[in-house]
Amino acid sequence: HAMPRRSLRTGLSIAAAVLLAFASHGYHFGVSDQKLYLPAALRAVDPALFPHDAAFFTTEARFTLFDELVAGVLRAGVPLDVAMFAGQVVAITLVAAGARRVLTLAGCTAEAAWAGVVLLMLVLPSPVAGTRIGVLEPYLTPRGLAIGLALWAFALAIEGRPLAVVLLAAAGALHPLT
Repeated sequence: HAMPRRSLRTGLSIAAAVLLAFASHGYHFGVSDQKLYLPAALRAVDPALFPHDAAFFTTEARFTLFDELVAGVLRAGVPLDVAMFAGQVVAITLVAAGARRVLTLAGCTAEAAWAGVVLLMLVLPSPVAGTRIGVLEPYLTPRGLAIGLALWAFALAIEGRPLAVVLLAAAGALHPLT
């Protein structure tokens, strides 16, 4: 019974960390970079949309499969706002759980690993040193998902698991610069 309880406790702790991130920073739909990614996703569903000046957003979106990923979810019948919010939940969950795993593999105690996750959740939108780019914005972008996948790829690489390469490739397909 120890393993299922520990897994349940870990899952609930990750959920609490995700809630902390949302409580601290909120969620913003359709702002900043999303103004580029949302039309690209909508146009991937219906190429007749945005017949004029599509270069404004397709130039940015051409380097990522994010618009196709979102378009696939939209084609499945999920409303755009729900898809983007759910994606943000997934991104933050991947980041929180991935950070916890990396900290644990680095030899941190369980308490220290959770302290690191809580700290990360609190500073997510803070700019990375020397840039104006936050660690993770309070809205879904391809970079948010890529960071979560890259953290898991790093953890799996430390463990010597080949799935790390697949996750790193997926992260690169979502945001090549991350």
